Amino acid sequence: MKCLETRQRNGIKTRRYLTDDGRRFSTYELPVSVLRGIGMKRVHQELERWQRGENIRARLVQIKQRIAEGVKPLAIADEFGVTETRVRQIRKEMGLGRA
Repeated sequence: MKCLETRQRNGIKTRRYLTDDGRRFSTYELPVSVLRGIGMKRVHQELERWQRGENIRARLVQIKQRIAEGVKPLAIADEFGVTETRVRQIRKEMGLGRA
């Protein structure tokens, strides 16, 4: 993972990152008192939600890599626990579907 830039805006430090598989995301550096004001329970809930989304996006990148390698949809579906139809939808979105 690589930090692309660090900026300070309105007293909040913002960093943009690029992951090894090409995904990008930003982070904010906040004082602990702000997080406590929001409520740590709520912060943890949102962090878990964000992590689930990141896992889904990472899995999608892996599926796209396997499609680009020419692996059959059924094998990809079995490997990643998705339906064969979903793999074909992704392949179509990539422009590799049947014409």
